[in-house]
Amino acid sequence: MNFDLYLPVEVIFGVGSVNKVGEVGRRFGYRVLIATGKKSTKENGALDRVVESLNRNGAEEIIIFDQIEPNPTDKSVNLASEIVVKEKIDYIIGLGGGSSLDSAKAISIVSSNEGYAWDYVNYPE
Repeated sequence: MNFDLYLPVEVIFGVGSVNKVGEVGRRFGYRVLIATGKKSTKENGALDRVVESLNRNGAEEIIIFDQIEPNPTDKSVNLASEIVVKEKIDYIIGLGGGSSLDSAKAISIVSSNEGYAWDYVNYPE
């Protein structure tokens, strides 16, 4: 399998950074998918603050994909990728820990190319 990949990544880190997400996101478009887990970002308020920031900055569609689990599987990446393509999402936010960030990157790769997640991990030569 051959492919070229341009994968711009911007990591926003620090106190209050969740409040800046919408402002930064405007550069990429107005349709966003947030890849996150089921609990922590909801319980600590980060998800609400990100959604508020996106709304404040003109987001037209926000899809919350909260099916990212610790040690995520290809199933969740493939499902989110299908949503990204179907809904014509402009950009993806990984919100939470390493699993959410890694999943967001994988979702971007799969939704921008052909195939499924496992095709990019274990491709026979």
